[in-house]
Amino acid sequence: MIGNQGGFSLFQMMEDINRRLDEQEQTLKEQRQTLDEQRWNEISYRAIELVNLSPQAHKFKADRQKRNAHVHGANIKLDLEVVHWLQNNNERKLVAAKQGFQVIYDLSFDEASSLIPTAPTEIIQFINRRSNLDLLHYYNSCNTQEITDMKKICTDAFDLWKESHRHGTAYPKDEIQAKRSEYDTLESKWESRKSGGNKGRKSRGNNREVRTSK
Repeated sequence: MIGNQGGFSLFQMMEDINRRLDEQEQTLKEQRQTLDEQRWNEISYRAIELVNLSPQAHKFKADRQKRNAHVHGANIKLDLEVVHWLQNNNERKLVAAKQGFQVIYDLSFDEASSLIPTAPTEIIQFINRRSNLDLLHYYNSCNTQEITDMKKICTDAFDLWKESHRHGTAYPKDEIQAKRSEYDTLESKWESRKSGGNKGRKSRGNNREVRTSK
């Protein structure tokens, strides 16, 4: 009997070790993904800066606008850190900062503090994208049905994860991936519409210049 108990304890210990290793591996995978995205963004932004100094800069105006949207866009993890810092260092601005946080993310600071630290990277991306779609001029300058639909996809994806998180159920990976694919398709469609609109305006502007010169 003692031998059996010892064997069971060893088996349980091995199970715990394997579970912890799986959790650590998933955490490292998400961290690597985040670092890869940050590095890719950094390289992309610097490439755009180099292009902006060339005589061909006018050809890449859309890329510059997109870069600006990312640089000045939402970053809920960073903004959480900012509000936490204000709690300890500048209470005079704290209330206003919390109000601004809720305006940007449609989430109270307290709710975000409990959810965001455990949220997967792709859920964070959905939250940031929803805020960008609402607030950035890059998107508002060409506000179409695709924008409305993309906002809804972001909200739906966040709600899917939030429900699974609250009930302790498995991460809805397939549903989230479907939302990501749907979002990417709509964004591509919107980008094409925006570029077409810009080309049309530029063409009309050129025609006006020609008529004026005559």
